Amino acid sequence: MITARTVRDTTIMDTVNLQVKVDGFVQFGTGDWTLTGNTSYQGRNHLSNHWCTQSMKDSLTAAVEDFYYWTKSEGKALLIGVNDMSLEWGGAFDFPGTWSFNSEHSFHRIGLSVDIDGSNMTPGQLERLTGFMDNYDGERNSEQPQIHFGFNEGN
Repeated sequence: MITARTVRDTTIMDTVNLQVKVDGFVQFGTGDWTLTGNTSYQGRNHLSNHWCTQSMKDSLTAAVEDFYYWTKSEGKALLIGVNDMSLEWGGAFDFPGTWSFNSEHSFHRIGLSVDIDGSNMTPGQLERLTGFMDNYDGERNSEQPQIHFGFNEGN
């Protein structure tokens, strides 16, 4: 909400509601992966956290499917966890509920980032997943211990 007042007469004012969002987000959806992530802080915030640009969705889908079929060919198909991406309208992804723009999820503002749940992956599988992501313009970020990829020059 934005309120403006005149300097000469502060009783003259107007208020408007302004909605700010990143246009063009799509929901990631389901496939050869599981959707994971703490989308709520004590049940109150961020009930939907798997939004991204269409180009990121296409790239991430291809990389995760390549990984799935590679693990299947190795004898045991592995569904990885696709964790936090972006909120439906973008912006600060403040999952702790502190509204700090410097939170650990600051990279998740514009639909070009994803965290991967690597709890069921071996180091070799993570290395292979990183290669598949790289094939589709997904770069692993140095954020630790999270497994975080940015697509199309996103963080």
